[in-house]
Amino acid sequence: EVGQHKETARKIDDDIFKLTNLMGKYLPQREGAALKQWQSKAAHLTSLIAEAEFKNPEGKEALDAIRKDHESMQLLFQELLTNYETQLTAQEEMASFLALENKLVGQLLIKSGAMGESAHKLSDIASAEEKAARRRYRLVAIISTSITAALLTAGALLTIRSITRPLARLHRATEIIGSGNLDYALETTAKDEIGQLSRAIDQMTQKFMPTTVSRDE
Repeated sequence: EVGQHKETARKIDDDIFKLTNLMGKYLPQREGAALKQWQSKAAHLTSLIAEAEFKNPEGKEALDAIRKDHESMQLLFQELLTNYETQLTAQEEMASFLALENKLVGQLLIKSGAMGESAHKLSDIASAEEKAARRRYRLVAIISTSITAALLTAGALLTIRSITRPLARLHRATEIIGSGNLDYALETTAKDEIGQLSRAIDQMTQKFMPTTVSRDE
């Protein structure tokens, strides 16, 4: 979503730049091709703004400003076209038409500049969101790695303890049995390899006891 915000902001900024250039291309000579290009780009920008969505309050504010300025710009441009078409059929009022045209062009330029400024702000907000998201992802990765390492360490310690303690008992049993105490029994219920070995030692001790007693007799 954050990456999409940045791409949307880039497209809006690009469309506003191209729209301003097309307006500058159309105004001097009033070519039909330039007019169609402007209208097409304006429609594309309208669609792009309608599809854009920013949850950040600042992003919403910048996008709303672009939307309003774009709507005003389209109305002003249409009024400029109407004024120009009227000029062609009312030559006697040329001065007033030219004055209105200059006023409309000035307002168009102001709206265009405001849209460009809002678009740059939107791009900055999207870039800041992306950086913040990267920092969050990096923090989550560090925390996840730390937790995994802690769990592995704890597991290793438990494994070592689960092995070393039974081995210590086995070692102690061999010392006791070796000293002649055949009554000693480990009596473990563990089901692992060490438990099996402990029970085997108990069985061997029990089998050895009658032989030892008979020899002593």
